[in-house]
Amino acid sequence: VAKSKPDGYTLLLANANHTVNPALRKSLPYDPIKDFTPICRIANQTVVLMVHPSVPARTVPEFIQLAKARPGQLAFASPGVGTASHMTGVLFQAMTKINLLFVPYKGAGPSLIDLIAGQVTVGASGLTSSVQYIDSGRLRALGVTTATRSKLKPQIPTIAESGVPGFEVTNWFGILAPAGTPAAVIDRIQEQLSRILQYPTNEQLIFKLGLEPPPMASGEFVETPLMQRGGV
Repeated sequence: VAKSKPDGYTLLLANANHTVNPALRKSLPYDPIKDFTPICRIANQTVVLMVHPSVPARTVPEFIQLAKARPGQLAFASPGVGTASHMTGVLFQAMTKINLLFVPYKGAGPSLIDLIAGQVTVGASGLTSSVQYIDSGRLRALGVTTATRSKLKPQIPTIAESGVPGFEVTNWFGILAPAGTPAAVIDRIQEQLSRILQYPTNEQLIFKLGLEPPPMASGEFVETPLMQRGGV
């Protein structure tokens, strides 16, 4: 897409990894900011921080206290290096000044299986893929990573309101075009996407996929703190 003709006919569906990659790799064949023009955000994915029920912590402050008492001993299951779940753990560790043992897996499925089995202590995953295990008591939710509570599970507090002010990780999905795409073309695509995303049937589909529609008042691509920093 970065090397495509900027005429509006070649677009990119990207997620938060697009802006995290530069912090994880020494070189990329593209610049995630300079080589693209953002069009609009189409969905957000809420990530939830969870522990195995055997962990003697029911809240974020209790978990922080436990982690400080056991530095480097609590294993954090990551679906993969650089994923939103992994970055959630890294940012949480940095902001709370705790020391976790990161265990990378090849996908969210294997990491959830081991977390449910108690092979690892703590993990973070998309709320929708985890909610059935939370409801059944096989996992305990500590907090969601977004700035506000999720509409999918509003009773789960945010990590920010649970004693880590300013904490926010949102796995966004958005549409980008090659840099240099004419403003008139960008405006046209923004207008159409904003209209399409507000159809009730499309909003329902986004929820079924485990995502949440972002505010689409203007169709603009609202930057998240993760984008503004260029990665965690």
